[in-house]
Amino acid sequence: MSYLVCEKCGKYYELHEGKESFYYDKCECGGRLHYTGSLNQNTSPRIQIQVIAATKKKCPHCGFENPKGALFCLDCGKELGILNNSTKPHDFKPENRDVLNLSDDTLNKNTNEKVSSLMGILGVITGFGFLMITIIGAVLILIGTKIPQSAANIPQNILAGLGIIAIVITIISGMLASYIGGSKSYKAGIINGGLVGFILSVLMGVVSGASVFLMGFLVFGVLSILGGIVGTLLRRHND
Repeated sequence: MSYLVCEKCGKYYELHEGKESFYYDKCECGGRLHYTGSLNQNTSPRIQIQVIAATKKKCPHCGFENPKGALFCLDCGKELGILNNSTKPHDFKPENRDVLNLSDDTLNKNTNEKVSSLMGILGVITGFGFLMITIIGAVLILIGTKIPQSAANIPQNILAGLGIIAIVITIISGMLASYIGGSKSYKAGIINGGLVGFILSVLMGVVSGASVFLMGFLVFGVLSILGGIVGTLLRRHND
């Protein structure tokens, strides 16, 4: 059996007795009719063989929008609804591309989380390093290398000066930990800043006992958390 296919709408007409038995030269839509011997034969890249369907069909090979129910693509001439094994990435259907985009978004999110974690660790290290260096430097400047074994042997004015310097340095250290760590939320700022005071308190507890650890954390922990909040405010403002 042979057919006449409309090049405009894709509708086809069966020819039971051959090409000569069909005396129409135009389709109902006004499009030109083209003769073909089989529906499976793609005789021209601009011919679309069509069956009845409700919606347009997008070519999975080139993405061309074909009229409803098409069997072959008007643009590339390939069969519709059949993907070749050698399909390239750009030949995927839109829903497949959405899956790929979702995978890319997930990968980017995981990468950003890892970068944020590394920045947080770097911030805490920087803040704690600044705290230790400045405290040791202040002690050497105010007291010297001969440090008394008891705080009672240190003059009151020097002790007061060291206390003020320790408070300021602890706040600045928490601020550095939060800011360098890239803290954009107050929760992250509190954690990054508070870790500086927590580490210092642990060192104090190892040397002097649990009570000193608790007292140190109540003082230095709160101060470093305050610095972490300040660092978060600065980071949010600059970003």
